[in-house]
Amino acid sequence: MRVLGTFVALVALSMPPLNGHFGKKCSINTQKLLSLLNLLCNSTQVTVTTRDACYGCFFRAGSLNPGDTQVALLSQCATMYLVNTSYAPCIATLMQPSAVSSLSHCYTGHCAFVQCIRRFNSALLVDECMTQALATNPNFQTTQAGRIALLGNATGCILARARCSQFNPITGVYQGTTLSATTLQIAPNGDLRVVAFPPNLPTVELFCSSRNTLDQAVYQGAIC
Repeated sequence: MRVLGTFVALVALSMPPLNGHFGKKCSINTQKLLSLLNLLCNSTQVTVTTRDACYGCFFRAGSLNPGDTQVALLSQCATMYLVNTSYAPCIATLMQPSAVSSLSHCYTGHCAFVQCIRRFNSALLVDECMTQALATNPNFQTTQAGRIALLGNATGCILARARCSQFNPITGVYQGTTLSATTLQIAPNGDLRVVAFPPNLPTVELFCSSRNTLDQAVYQGAIC
């Protein structure tokens, strides 16, 4: 991951002036976009030189006022750095006809690109956690206990990594302090989301419950 001080310094650079209500609404998420692009470059580039070049390109594009120009520059960066990666399908999302999303106030290409990156980030997280769980449960297909352990370990890995990582593995957002409790949500289209809860949230069902708060298990390298 890039050095945090450098990343924060880049984010702190002065932004171009905002134009109108639309630009202000979408620009609220500029830092989140830059965090996501930072994670994207670290995930796809294999050398320090290409990682720096990738993030430099995406930082310049992501710092622009939202609009056609920003989407066009994001498209150029994606074409240069994502073609031979698992994120290649996301390039096409930046080539959609321009329109403004009533929900996010961002251009549709901008939003579709963000959604695509997050979808691949979640797929990568699930795959990595399943691989770890399979390594510790080689007999999952032949025994009930193995299948149960596989699901529990993979789910614990996903939640722990989302809760404990310095950068959220799906959204890329910097997490200055670790989250206390997380749970998974699977959207109707199959998208994976990690939802955070405060540590002192009481459980709804207390009947014979062993605990009345949302304590979380740790898993392998993700300990917090």
